[in-house]
Amino acid sequence: MQLTLPSGRRLVWSGDIGTGDHPLLAPPAARPAADLLLCESTYGDTDHHDPSITERLLGTLTDTFGQGGVVVIPAFAVDRTEMILWHLDRFTRDGLIPRVPVFVDSPMAGRALAVYRAAFAREGNGMRHRSAADGTPFGALDLRVTGSVDESKAISARRGPFVVISASGMATGGRVLHHLADRLGDPRSSVVLVGFQAPSTRGQALADGARAIKFFGTYHPVRARVVTLALSAHADRSGLLDWITSGPDQPAMTYAVHGETEASQALVDALADREWPAVAPRRGERIVIG
Repeated sequence: MQLTLPSGRRLVWSGDIGTGDHPLLAPPAARPAADLLLCESTYGDTDHHDPSITERLLGTLTDTFGQGGVVVIPAFAVDRTEMILWHLDRFTRDGLIPRVPVFVDSPMAGRALAVYRAAFAREGNGMRHRSAADGTPFGALDLRVTGSVDESKAISARRGPFVVISASGMATGGRVLHHLADRLGDPRSSVVLVGFQAPSTRGQALADGARAIKFFGTYHPVRARVVTLALSAHADRSGLLDWITSGPDQPAMTYAVHGETEASQALVDALADREWPAVAPRRGERIVIG
């Protein structure tokens, strides 16, 4: 977004920059002209192009379903859930996995899913129509969106195989904790982490191989398989650099924000290699931009 300041200088801030190969959304538009640029740097230190992601996800689903287990996917309610559904839909359409129930157990994710479906129906701007040959989003799935608490609780009594996608994406709270409580101790089941896991979160502990996770006042042993996939809706380092340098000019200064310290500084260093002025502001620092 671009804002013209009273001084006449143009301030641009990126918001979350998407990936160029997102299966549902169109690639990011080129950066507008800017005198000052604030750019997110979530993955400023990472290139997450990994051709094995699809194969690993498919292998996890196949192995877990074959044992009658449950695949629990902590996921952010907006966009990450839809990305997962796209993969599941493709696998099901191609006959690579059986048509098992897929629960989206998050009120916010359910509302976001309705927005995506409406955008597909009206061929909305910004959508990339690759979800299915007939243009129907997720039509191959036995998709069940659970809104009420009672519907959510009923999932606990079900036997696998099935998939449950629920927030929060880092397992810091939300309904996904109940599903983890149900399935973490089951060696037939799997937990698939599909996005950034911040330090000190339960998601990061799982990714690091913790043998027990504490929530609801007690420790839960981890016997389920834990799989980490870089299935991110954020641009990686290369994508950030491409977007920053895609504009018609070079801003007087680029500020790397919205990232861990290491990620922000890595992006600044990569820009410095291109002789592009950039800094990573410190926490609490104030900068005059007027």
